Amino acid sequence: MLRYVNAIMHIYYLMLSGPLDEEKWQLLMNRGLLTSEEVGKLALQGSPAVVLYSWANQIIVNCNFENQNLHANIAMEDQLGGTRGLAAKQIAYTRTQIPKVYYNAVLFLVNAFLICITVDHFGQGLFACVNNRCANTVTVPWPFKQNGDCGVCIATLTIGHSMLIVGYGMVLIAATTMAEAYGPEQSHYDLGVDLDNLWSESQNVLASMAVDPPTVVSEAKPKIA
Repeated sequence: MLRYVNAIMHIYYLMLSGPLDEEKWQLLMNRGLLTSEEVGKLALQGSPAVVLYSWANQIIVNCNFENQNLHANIAMEDQLGGTRGLAAKQIAYTRTQIPKVYYNAVLFLVNAFLICITVDHFGQGLFACVNNRCANTVTVPWPFKQNGDCGVCIATLTIGHSMLIVGYGMVLIAATTMAEAYGPEQSHYDLGVDLDNLWSESQNVLASMAVDPPTVVSEAKPKIA
């Protein structure tokens, strides 16, 4: 059961980069998730993860048939179906990206804001520098004016506004880059982390089965009134 659940997760994640090929099937066999016989049967199927889900579901039915433990049967089926559904959503999320209209709108709004703030804030500041500190244009050539610091005023205003434009541009580029969750860039999420953690957790579950529960658990019985 754990093999099949891990294989379902691996298959959906591996399909993010394209259809399953020989190299991907070999990876599943190398990790001990599928046998060569199982791969031979799944390779003929259009939806191998769905077929694996049906096989795992059949195992649940067979294991609980004798005891008729319907509650355990339903609980395991729900967990199995939830795992397959969440793994399949990774493909849907990757293939259905945020529309380009959204990025175009954000790009337009950011640039429109920068233009407005350039005309308003920077324009008014430059006008104030010229009028308040650059009045003496006869005796001393601009921007080294007499009785004022016109050059320092304009330089400070220009540098500050340039830093504002660069800051907004960096944030916009970072947001656009990180909007794509999966890919080869360092900012993209590594799906192998999920698969490795899932495999490690499965190994822990198998190891824990060899540990007997405490006495209070094994001796627990329902009270009869």
